[in-house]
Amino acid sequence: MLLNLYNKYEKTSSNILIVVIGALIGVVSSSNYLVYFIILLMITLGSIYLIKRPLHIATLYLCSIPFFPIQILEQQLSTLLTPVIFLAFIVSLFRENGKEKINFKYVGIINIFLMLNFLGLFQSSNIRYSAIFIIKLVICIGLYYIISNFNIISKYDVEKNIHIITGTIIIAASLILVFLIYKYFFVFKVEYISINTDFPSKEGRNQLGFFLALLAPYAIYRLIKNKLTIENFLIKLSSLVLIIGLVLTLSRGAWISTIVGLLAIIAIRKNYKLLILIIIFSLIIGVFMPDSVRDRFLSISNLFYKNEAQIGQDYSSTTVRKELVKISLDTIQSNQLRGIGLGNYYMITRSMGLHDVGVSHNDYLQIATELGVPGLLAFLIFLSRIIKRLVNTPLQHYKESKDIYEPVLASIVTLCVYLMLINAYNSPLMWLILGIGTQYINSIPKAIKLK
Repeated sequence: MLLNLYNKYEKTSSNILIVVIGALIGVVSSSNYLVYFIILLMITLGSIYLIKRPLHIATLYLCSIPFFPIQILEQQLSTLLTPVIFLAFIVSLFRENGKEKINFKYVGIINIFLMLNFLGLFQSSNIRYSAIFIIKLVICIGLYYIISNFNIISKYDVEKNIHIITGTIIIAASLILVFLIYKYFFVFKVEYISINTDFPSKEGRNQLGFFLALLAPYAIYRLIKNKLTIENFLIKLSSLVLIIGLVLTLSRGAWISTIVGLLAIIAIRKNYKLLILIIIFSLIIGVFMPDSVRDRFLSISNLFYKNEAQIGQDYSSTTVRKELVKISLDTIQSNQLRGIGLGNYYMITRSMGLHDVGVSHNDYLQIATELGVPGLLAFLIFLSRIIKRLVNTPLQHYKESKDIYEPVLASIVTLCVYLMLINAYNSPLMWLILGIGTQYINSIPKAIKLK
């Protein structure tokens, strides 16, 4: 059977081989053989899913591995080396197939932001860490431009491109989520999931939640749009698993960010059907999900209480974040132009006695603290331009591409909200999501002027 499949799709098999090699590189240093098996299974199923797509589309799986924040040994190898190989291969495809001019939208403001990161490197007290951070950021920006111009080599329309890109990652994520749910619920016997595969750890829930929250709008629309058929069964099932995984992270930041992203669609495009679906889904969570999920969901209101004895750990966590905000603002006030240097935020946390914490849990604050106000302004201008273009999408184009426009905007709003609760601005998935948004903006006919 496999031989017949190989012969039938002989032209695609070479790309599948490259994908599998990329997967091997990404997990070669892992001692967890079950993770190794799951990732290879992910690659195989993903390749079969993409088998009828153009040859180069299958190579997207080279970048899906470092997207997923599962903890394996020597994670830097997976995080850095695999995207480099992916980028090199995709660039060669651009050379072969790309006759259109690549659109370097927002390149000016991105270069300013990148330059400020380089300047921050010279103030860093940990050059090695900061240099790796910048290398990864450069790779992420390269990924952003490739995804925003993906139509050049795919020859598909933007809607189909976005379906393929998000579909591959949703399928990849769902397979590892099945493993994590099994590991945490049946091996560790705890009622949540996180990124550590060796022992149960609550610390990684926000990282996992961030990953799943950005994909959740796409997964939700995959579930509610179109009828269930044999062809779309795999992606609908994977989307359901992803949403369940998002709930089981018990990450309130992920839940809040996702809901705000969906509410943005309701507010901007008056999609009240989506509001009804959110209410129904919330009721389902209350009825069918474990008690830990219901308790965690109800505890969101605790974040606004002031009685520490009444709410215990919730208040302690909120108190730390508030103190970080206060000290960060004081630091920004005295270092407005240059900041304190890339990677030096740990100095602030150590001054508070938090020796195990080296980040702000708020990217906007951390950028302003380390790179100064100019760094924050450059980052905000970049994000605001994308959001403004999406919000101002003409009604005619919106109606023609409603099913892809809404998850694109919801995902980017989710991203912007979640960056107030996490540090992830050098995350490959973040830049891929922004690249998808830019690809959609590029698709709007020039005859239709954006405001």
